[in-house]
Formats: sequence, C-alpha cells, structure tokens
Amino acid sequence: MSRRLPALALLLAGTLSASGQDPETAASQPALSPAVSRVLDSLRSQFARVEDYQVQLRVTLDFPRLRMRPKRMTFSFRQPDQISLKARGFAIVPRNGIFMSPDTLLGNLQNVELVSAPAGAGCPCLVIRGEKEMAGDLRLVTEITVDTTRWVVRDIRTRVDGEEVLRVAIDHGESAPGIFLPTETRVKFNIGAALMRAGGRHNRGAGRELTGPDLPQAGMPPDRSPEIPRAGEAVITFSKYRINTGLPDALFEKNP
Repeated sequence: MSRRLPALALLLAGTLSASGQDPETAASQPALSPAVSRVLDSLRSQFARVEDYQVQLRVTLDFPRLRMRPKRMTFSFRQPDQISLKARGFAIVPRNGIFMSPDTLLGNLQNVELVSAPAGAGCPCLVIRGEKEMAGDLRLVTEITVDTTRWVVRDIRTRVDGEEVLRVAIDHGESAPGIFLPTETRVKFNIGAALMRAGGRHNRGAGRELTGPDLPQAGMPPDRSPEIPRAGEAVITFSKYRINTGLPDALFEKNP
C-alpha cells in the first residue's frame, strides 16, 4: 500500500491564501465601511453553519513544465482554521481553490469598497473591491463577487496594473439543508506575463507576493524544490461531503 502523504498546498495568491492574517497586520488595517461589514457578516453567518466537513476532491492541472495526472484526495476542515489535505503520493492543489473562510478574503487589501455587480452576473450579487500596493510599483486590485441569496463567493478576480492575473470561479450546491458548499472550482492564473510587462525579471519579489512562498515537493530535498509555476489552470471537483460529523483531533495533527 502506498504511504499516505500530505498533499502539497500551492499558494497561488498570497493575498487570498488560506493562511489568514497575523494579528499585527489585521490590527493595522483601516476599519471597513458599514456596507462592506454587513456583507462580510452575512458571509460569516453562512460559513458558521459548518462546524467541520470532509470532502473528496478530484484535481486536474494544466501547468507548463508540471505534469500531474488527475488526482483524488481528501480535504478536511474544522472551525476556526484547521485543515488537513491527504493524498496517496505527491499531489498539488490550489489552496485558495478549496478554503473558504470569509475572514481570509480581504487579506491585507486597502481601500475596500462595495460596488454593484457587472451586467450578466447571473445572480443578485455585490462586488467587494480592494487594492494593494506591491513591490516594483505594481498595483494589485481584487474583486470578490458575492451571491446575496446564498451568501457565498462566486468569483474572485485579481488584476495587476489592469491585467487579470488570477481568477477563481466557484459553483455551489446545497450540500446540507441551508448549507451551500463548492461543487466545482476553476482557478486560472497568468502571473508571469504581468510581471514581465511591469518591469520584468528584477521584480521577482513582487511575483512572490502574488504566489506565496515556494514550497518543496513531497519526496524532494528542499534545496531542489522547483519554482512554482506562474501560469496555468486547475479544476477542482468536490463530492461526498460529510458535514458536522465531529472530526477527530488526530486528523489535524501534523506529523513530526
């Protein structure tokens, strides 16, 4: 039997990753407007219905220079921020495609505002927009589309100097009465092109702000870990949800 290894969580967007904020960063952010706070509170209320869940994932990747056959894995979550991702052998999954805590959505964005959804959104939606100044005089703008009927996030788009570098599109289903969880997530990103247009190779530090830190592959020594790909697409499908079953502590304990 193959040894079960933790799947490698690939951080595609540092500002939208599942890692959350440290207390100093959170304390330094300006207060949100009442309108944005109301939307965030509604998202929190929906998310609070889930004490824990476990789901089967199927992940397909299309990354240059990176090949991984469609992979099945098990993702577990327990409030407030415990996660476990298990697979047989080596696997990669876009972390911001599976974690949904509303308090991680705004990251360290500034000038956060609420705007109307664009025409053709296909739902009664609102958009939360925020920005961030990055290294190399780059300006990042993130727009989060919120379905105000189900109070879930349908779409996340991040642009750098006007060029879209990341999009996360999320379909939801009613996985339990009154609880809406993802059924499919599509993650597309093209970070390298934006950095080259904005000043090229000397702005690698800004690229790391978007992608998060490079992480070693399972089974490879850290000094040989490859650079995280900066363009590609991933599709994650979710099935066999188990919701509010009381997941055990041992599931979230890290191996020494």
